[in-house]
Amino acid sequence: MITPDIPKKVEQLIKDAGISAMIYQTLMESITEYYYKGIDNIEAQLQINFETVNPRVLNFIKEYNFNLIKDMNTELANKLRDSLSRNMMTGDRKNMVSEIKNIFDTTTERAKMIARTETARAYAMGEMVGANQAKARGINTKKYWLTAKDDRVCPTCVGLGNKYTQNKAIDIDKDFISPDGKFRGLTYPSHPHCRCTVVYTVV
Repeated sequence: MITPDIPKKVEQLIKDAGISAMIYQTLMESITEYYYKGIDNIEAQLQINFETVNPRVLNFIKEYNFNLIKDMNTELANKLRDSLSRNMMTGDRKNMVSEIKNIFDTTTERAKMIARTETARAYAMGEMVGANQAKARGINTKKYWLTAKDDRVCPTCVGLGNKYTQNKAIDIDKDFISPDGKFRGLTYPSHPHCRCTVVYTVV
């Protein structure tokens, strides 16, 4: 028998465990690390040392990802509440356990996806900030899109890779626009799990 107070107890358990806080802290550490790695990469490519990066850019990334994690945790609580409410009607404990396990497994996978995608985005933004600092110093820098060149590359990224090649590099302050109209932005990733990169080159 599933008692009516179980949903509240489970939601309180989630809150007490600080699931979103733990995910957020781990993600922020990775994002900060990869953001500065991106800057270091451009420094190495262009053989130049940059000044301290404007902290407002990093704060923007942190706030953006905080919202992602907050939304994910709210979604987790809602799914658990719905599952418990359904199973309370039947008292089916076995089905309830199975559903809850599936919800947590799905949330864990989504957290991993967010981590992979957003650390890549942080690295890309670090590169972009470095390239812009180079431009401010009078170094004429352009960029182009590079895909993994295998059968796992999505049509959007294939289009970007074909459109923005080394010979068709664009100014660093211009957007990449995919031929299929599904992506527009200054740098990668173009979608979750994107394995592309943007290459900066001095002309």
